[in-house]
Amino acid sequence: MFTEQEQMVRLSRILSGAIRINTVSRDETPVSSKSREEILAFMRQSFPSVFAGASMIAEDWPNALHLVWKTVVENPDKPVAFLAHLDTVAADNGDSWYYQPFLGYVDNDGFVNGRGALDMKGHAVALFAAVTKLMESCFKPSVDVHIICGLDEEIGGEGVKAVVRRLVDQGVNFRSVIDEGSFIVQGIMPGVEPPVALIGMAEKRIAVVRVSVKGEAGHASMPPDDPVIAVLAQAIVRLNAKPMKLVVDDTAAAMFQAIAPTLSMPKQLVFRYPKLFSWVLTNAMNKSPKARASLRSTWAPTVIGGGSKVNVLPGEAWTLYNLRIHPRDSLDDVVNAMQTAIDDDRVIVEVVSGPRDPKSKGKVGDLNGPTFLRVQTIVREFFPEALVVPSLIPATTDSRHFEELADEVIKFQPVVLAGKDISMIHGVNERISMEALAKMADFFTRLIMELVA
Repeated sequence: MFTEQEQMVRLSRILSGAIRINTVSRDETPVSSKSREEILAFMRQSFPSVFAGASMIAEDWPNALHLVWKTVVENPDKPVAFLAHLDTVAADNGDSWYYQPFLGYVDNDGFVNGRGALDMKGHAVALFAAVTKLMESCFKPSVDVHIICGLDEEIGGEGVKAVVRRLVDQGVNFRSVIDEGSFIVQGIMPGVEPPVALIGMAEKRIAVVRVSVKGEAGHASMPPDDPVIAVLAQAIVRLNAKPMKLVVDDTAAAMFQAIAPTLSMPKQLVFRYPKLFSWVLTNAMNKSPKARASLRSTWAPTVIGGGSKVNVLPGEAWTLYNLRIHPRDSLDDVVNAMQTAIDDDRVIVEVVSGPRDPKSKGKVGDLNGPTFLRVQTIVREFFPEALVVPSLIPATTDSRHFEELADEVIKFQPVVLAGKDISMIHGVNERISMEALAKMADFFTRLIMELVA
C-alpha cells in the first residue's frame, strides 16, 4: 500500500502520462486508432490489478471499453456502473496556456496541467485507482460493478450507446450509475460563502434546429422590401428577445432550500420558500446567463449562412440553433415556443436532430433515492464545509444513455473549484491539484464500498 504522499505522486504521474496521449475527439476526426491503442495499453500498464481482476466484456474500440468486476454472491441484486471517458476536446488555442496542453506538466504548486485533467482523464484515473485499492485489499462486491469508458463522449458517445444496446439485449438493469457532472463550486452566487456541492440529478437534452427564410434571388441593385437576410435577422432578434420562461421546479427549489440557512434575512426567507417567492428568485437569476440556464430551456444561434456574392441577393438565408432542453420540456414544446416568438409565417423552423420522441420529457433523479442520499452523506464526510444540493447540469454526458436502464443516475465529480475555474473545462489552463486527484480516488473508494458492500 502507498502512503498518502506516495499516492498523490503516483496518481499525478499516471494522469500526466494519460494527458500526454492525445485523444482529441472532433466530429470530423475521431480519436485515431493509434491513440486508442496507446491509451488502452497505458491504462492496462498503470492499473494491472483492474484488468486482471475484472472481466473484459468487450473492447468496443474504437469507441468504448467495458469491464465488469464480478461478484461471487449468488443471485445478486442489480449491478452498479461507473462511467468515465478518455477522449478530450481540442486545445486549438495552445499558445494561451501557461503550459502546453498535452505536456501533462506537474508544476511547483502541485497541479497537473493539461487537456483532460478535469474533463475527464483525472476522473478516470481516480476511479481506476479506487478499484485497484479495493481489489488489492481483497474487498468483495455484493453486486457486479461495471466500469465503462468511452472514447467519443465529446462527439456524441456512440461507443457507450453500443454498450447500452448490448446491455439492453442482455436484460441488464442498474441500481446506480455514477458519471461526471457538476463539481463543488466556491462563489456560486453572491452572499453564499460555503462551497456548494452540486449533485447532478438531471441534464439537458440537445437538439439542433434550422431557422430559414426563402425568397427570390436577384441583383443587389434592386432589393425587395423584405430581403431574406433581413427577415431572418428579424427572426433572430425576436428569438433573442423572447426566451422561454424561468421556472423554479422541485430540483431548483431543493437547491435554494439547502442554501437558505447560510443567508441572512430577508434573503433566507426567500430561499426557504422558493416557490412562494419564485418571482424574486427568477428576477435575480435572470441577471446571470449561467444561473438562468438552469431554470429554462435555451436556444442559441451558432451557425449562419446565406449569400455568396456581395452583389447578389440570396434566395435563402438560414441559421442553426443549438437547443438545450430542460427536463420538464419536450422538443415540441421548445420548437413551438420558437415559432411563437418569431411570429412570422415566412420563417421556417425545422428540426435537424434531437430526441427520438419529440414529445418526451427528460428524466429527473429521485431526491429521496438511496444512491443520492449515500452520495450526499459521503460528500458531507469528505467535504464537511460544503453545502450539498441537487442540481441540473447544462451539458450532456454519456450517462444519459442509461436513463431507461437505471434506478438512479448521479452526475458528480468530487472536486472543489472556484467559480472562475469552471471556464478551464473546454477552455485554457485546465488543471487539477495532486491533492484533489488523490482525494477523488479516496472518495470513489468510499462510494464503491457504500454502494456494493
